[in-house]
Amino acid sequence: MWLVLTQPLTLSPSPEKDGQFTPELGPSELLFLLDDYVAKLSRVLTTSNKRMSFLKTTASQNIGFENLDKFTPLHLAKNTIKLSSYLCSFLEKTMEYTQNLVKVNDGILDATGMFMEGSADIKKCQGRILKILAILFSWVGFQNQVNHSYLVAGLQKVASRMSGGCESKSKSKKLLVRECVQYLSQCHPHVLDLASACTLVELIKTLVYHADDD
Repeated sequence: MWLVLTQPLTLSPSPEKDGQFTPELGPSELLFLLDDYVAKLSRVLTTSNKRMSFLKTTASQNIGFENLDKFTPLHLAKNTIKLSSYLCSFLEKTMEYTQNLVKVNDGILDATGMFMEGSADIKKCQGRILKILAILFSWVGFQNQVNHSYLVAGLQKVASRMSGGCESKSKSKKLLVRECVQYLSQCHPHVLDLASACTLVELIKTLVYHADDD
């Protein structure tokens, strides 16, 4: 999954030609992958110290997660951090799409053109990406000083979007959080889905918590 999520996103995928597909993700494919990723992260990256009781886990609850227990929470967190740049790139592309969608519909949010085919998946992708970041940064493991460097690395990935992807290793955690919030604040005018907007607020609150904990 991690490798697939590094593929470019095209909002208007071309039909197959001569039975061949290009290595690009369309909105529906991306949404499928993001839904699966959210489910996996929600299962592993807990937000409290309460441990999951595996004795009460039924076989049906493990469907789709059979191989997940092979990975530690830290392993998933580290891989999600590595993916952050790609996720932010997807997010920016969907934001550009919704910005243009509003523009061509003269700012009328309930215009028929706002609900054109494929737009719903693109709006949902925004929410799933924000949810992944929210789950990552609210992981209880970051409260452990041992994992502090990974938290900072994640903040650097997101904050770097404010400077064209150039990461700074010398900035304080508080400054990194501020830049992350500034980056996400630029997104809010283009989030058209209520659930996605709520997730955006949740993510910003989580980031602010880390600034206060500096």
